[in-house]
Order: sequence, then C-alpha cells, then structure tokens
Amino acid sequence: MLQFPEGTKAKLSHVNPRSERNGETLIPALDLRLEIETGNDVLALLDPKLPATFYESRQAQLNGVARVADNAELKFPHLDPAAKWDEESSGFRLVLDYGLGGKKSSIEFADCRVHRISWVAKEGGTVTIAFTASCTRDLTPAKVGTLGMNVQADVFLQLEPPKVGT
Repeated sequence: MLQFPEGTKAKLSHVNPRSERNGETLIPALDLRLEIETGNDVLALLDPKLPATFYESRQAQLNGVARVADNAELKFPHLDPAAKWDEESSGFRLVLDYGLGGKKSSIEFADCRVHRISWVAKEGGTVTIAFTASCTRDLTPAKVGTLGMNVQADVFLQLEPPKVGT
C-alpha cells in the first residue's frame, strides 16, 4: 500500500473538481493527480517482488556516489517502462504543502481514496510513480481554488494509509 512520509516532493499534475452521488444527493468531490520521482524501492510498497521484476544489478556501487536503489539497471531495457497497478484503497490521510511549510500553506484531506496507480521505470534505479487521490471530505472552495491555482507546481505531500481496524 502506498505511503509517503512528510516532506515527499511531488508534482500536482492535475486537479479535477466534480460531483459524486451519495444515494440521491450530489456531494462535492475532488480528484488530485500526483507524480513522485523516487527510488524503485517504492514499488515494494505495492508488492515486494516488483523491484526485482523490473530491475537487476549488473554493476558494482561506485565510491562517493549515492545509492538510489539496490538494483538500478533495467532488467528489460526494450520493454515499455510504463506500468499500471489495478488496486484502490480508501481511508488515506493526505496533506499537501504548497508553500513555505506550516498550517497556513498546508491543505489536509481525510478519508481519501487512492487509485489509478502507475509508474515509469527508469535506468539508474528511479521510477516516476503517479496516483490519483479522490477526496469527498474536508472540501472547501478555498482548498479547491488554491489547488487549482497550483496545477503543475511542486508540492510536498504526506500520504498516510488507513489505520488498521478503522
């Protein structure tokens, strides 16, 4: 299950305000598409076997060069490096910091659904992983407007998975 600690740099690539049916009632909803460039170990959050599926190690670690991942070379360099993960989970807490940090530049959502997970595997041990967070709670015009004005901007996010037993 995806999770990112506080302060993870991401790009807010798309914001989609919409409505969603809750029985007979329409309620406001918001889809946020986020992209993160990180080490391929993030794939192990989805399944521990995924990093070894796409990557292998053919070269020794160079002294003085920071290690991005244990296995950094693409196993199949001619395979389309884009992949999708067909899983969705609900109950995530999402915090987006779009400014200088602190409460005044942070937007928080509870009980978000995370879905449409995809990634592009890259040589060198990095992946660009993307996902959509769909939120229906804690929406205000100010939050939606602020996020809409920050499309394609870098933000810092915190994504906490649902608590066990809730």
